[in-house]
Amino acid sequence: MRCSRRRSSCLTLLRIFLSRSNLASSTPHKHTVNTLKSLYTSIKTRSQLAQLGSGRITTLINLLGSLSLSSSKHLCVNDHGSLSNTDCKPLRSYWTFVLMMAKDKERLGKYLSNLDRYWVMRAELANARDSHGESRKEGESLINCDAF
Repeated sequence: MRCSRRRSSCLTLLRIFLSRSNLASSTPHKHTVNTLKSLYTSIKTRSQLAQLGSGRITTLINLLGSLSLSSSKHLCVNDHGSLSNTDCKPLRSYWTFVLMMAKDKERLGKYLSNLDRYWVMRAELANARDSHGESRKEGESLINCDAF
């Protein structure tokens, strides 16, 4: 997405989308996940992340983490804050972007909230599972008892 001075800036567009009034609105501004990622990337490239604010970065981390869950198709149809304001596609992973945003937040000298750390943990677990090319079946133990 191209943002210019004549049109609304990327920072302004993302702030409006993440505002409490928009999230609670019956007619909210909506964006695709790709647009949100593009807005964030543009803001980062322009060194404007500090102006976005710690709370808004947490909201984005929460949004993309939620959309990365295997049950995200249920979240998309529910009134789940900003999730209802996105044109989301279920079963799509945004874990790499979640980790990048958390690292960006730390680089800004901002504190990672418990919610941020939760999504970082989920992202790391998903990446660990994916790197081994295997996923655990429901009820299957994470520990190999034969190793003891």
